Amino acid sequence: MIFSLNQTTSAPSSISLFTTPVNITVERQTLPDTIIRLDVDQNTEYFVGSIAGTITGLKIDEANWIVNDGGNMTFDSGLVGVDEEALQNIGVYPNPTEGIFNVSASNTIDKIRMFDSRGRLILNVNPNSTNYEVNLSDVQTGIYHLDIHINGKIEKRKISKL
Repeated sequence: MIFSLNQTTSAPSSISLFTTPVNITVERQTLPDTIIRLDVDQNTEYFVGSIAGTITGLKIDEANWIVNDGGNMTFDSGLVGVDEEALQNIGVYPNPTEGIFNVSASNTIDKIRMFDSRGRLILNVNPNSTNYEVNLSDVQTGIYHLDIHINGKIEKRKISKL
């Protein structure tokens, strides 16, 4: 299961990011609902996890602690029901890195795309192998987001450059 939370301010503000925990209620078929609290500290945040059962829906911020009456939340159903078995055994290491890191998988990696914290595309390669070495020596220190494409599925990871 992959959650992607995107945050924007609702009015002109001097605060570009409001860091706060977000409650997400995961509704499941034949199992009780589960509440997950995610700590959001970036404008776009990805969370990967595993939860038993078939997910039938998500409720975000039910008490409206974050979203006011004029705001809205959107739900991308494409992120629910991810075939985790097809995505397992993916490694991104060492993390954090001083420059060079590896992406490895038990299946062939079709594409790797890397974005900076502003969403700019930094890397777009088609390794067509189970292991690929990435050199970040020429990029700034920071957190980068990876989209790892395998068998038509996308695994999202983060890498930290020291």
